[in-house]
Amino acid sequence: MSQPRPVLDPGFDLATERLTRTTLHRVYWSGQNPLAASIGRKNRYDCPPRLAAAKQFGVLYLAYDLPTCWMETIVRTNMVRAAGTDIQIPLASMTHRWACEVTATGSLVLAQFADEPLIDLGDCASNIMGDSYLRTKRWSQLLHAHKNPAVDGIRYRSRFNSGQFCIALFDRAVAPRGLAVVNPRSIDPDVARSAVRHAQVQGRAYLIDAIRAADTHLWEGAPPISGRGNGQRLCTRRAVAWCHAGSHYARLRSDQ
Repeated sequence: MSQPRPVLDPGFDLATERLTRTTLHRVYWSGQNPLAASIGRKNRYDCPPRLAAAKQFGVLYLAYDLPTCWMETIVRTNMVRAAGTDIQIPLASMTHRWACEVTATGSLVLAQFADEPLIDLGDCASNIMGDSYLRTKRWSQLLHAHKNPAVDGIRYRSRFNSGQFCIALFDRAVAPRGLAVVNPRSIDPDVARSAVRHAQVQGRAYLIDAIRAADTHLWEGAPPISGRGNGQRLCTRRAVAWCHAGSHYARLRSDQ
């Protein structure tokens, strides 16, 4: 049965979250401005592509932690596998990828779009976490236009790391809220391997610094997947937690 098209009364009082001095995270492509917003593309909360040019807006996708960025941008459909087995990620999914932190000098006001606030809006998770983005694009349009209160973006539950939340930030908030990029670095496995090899020549202290700097050190030395050719590498469960583990894994390496 088809669902009714989302509507939002102008007088509806949105549930919001205010973020102050929060460090957010982003994974993006090499050469891309990490603060560049997606406008009318194929992402979940982009504005509808048929929206009149004067009403179009951009959306910047962020997460509260780096593991969720990893799951949303790189792991995604590779999660489905036999229970207890390792996740297999195509090496091409990591090539030319970068990660950074994003800070804001001003507070961000976000519409809460999950759990009870989502129910109050008259919708449910099964409608907004599926493969079709038509409904979420419509909701993004409605929340962007809403004035009670006006919001900087949407706080929604991650589809691929469902215990955590993501942010679809409207481009109108980027400059006024003082967003800035911190610690941009490559997470391309080839770049990481090159950095670690160079540091090994320089000595042990340099190696540990390189491991801390290169989030993809967990790919170092990973064997090819049997029968999968040279285009993929094995990603163990420890590697999926790569974002948690920069300094921790470096400490383990330094103890060897």
